[in-house]
Amino acid sequence: MNFDQISLAEKIDQLEQIELNEQEETNEEVYIKLMIFYILSDEAMKAKFLWKRIPLRLKQSNTDLSKLWPIVQNFVLRKYAVAFQLANQLTNFSNDELRNLFGHFTERMREKIFSLVQEAYSSIRIKDLANLLQLDEEKIIKISMQNEWEIDESRTFLQPKKVPSTEFLQINNRLQLENLTKIVSFIET
Repeated sequence: MNFDQISLAEKIDQLEQIELNEQEETNEEVYIKLMIFYILSDEAMKAKFLWKRIPLRLKQSNTDLSKLWPIVQNFVLRKYAVAFQLANQLTNFSNDELRNLFGHFTERMREKIFSLVQEAYSSIRIKDLANLLQLDEEKIIKISMQNEWEIDESRTFLQPKKVPSTEFLQINNRLQLENLTKIVSFIET
C-alpha cells in the first residue's frame, strides 16, 4: 500500500465528502481512515478537529476508533515513544483493510521519525533510538545499516548518514539586481 501526497489528498477529499453527505450516519471506518490519512499527510490539527466532531456514540464505545485516538493524540503531541508503544499493542481491527492501513500507518510514521533523526542528529545511542521507535535494538541496527549509518565499535552509538538537501532556492539575479537598484535609488533620493 503506497500513498503519495496526491493520492492521500484525493482520499481525504473523498472521505470528507462521505462525512459531509452522511453526517450523523457516517460509519466508524470512514473516521478511522480519515484520521490516519490526516496524520500521514502531516495535518495533525485536522486529525485533532476530526476527533472533536466525531459523534459521541462512536467515541465512547470500545471500538477501533476509540483505540486509535490515543495513538494519534500522542503523535500530535510528539510523544512518539508512547504512540509507538500503543501502536504495538493494537493488533486487532474489525477488518483486514483497516489492519493493513494501520500497519502501513505505523511503518510510515516510523520512517518519518527515523528520517527526522537522520537529519537532526550527528550520533544517537542505539538504545535511545530503539526506545523512540519502540523496536528492539537488533532491528534498529539492521534498519540503520540498510540506510548506510555507521555504528561504533562498542555497538552503542549510531552515526546517521547525512543526506544532501534536495532543496535549492531559485535565485533570479536579474530580479535581485532590480530590487537592489530600487533600494539604492530610494535611499539616494
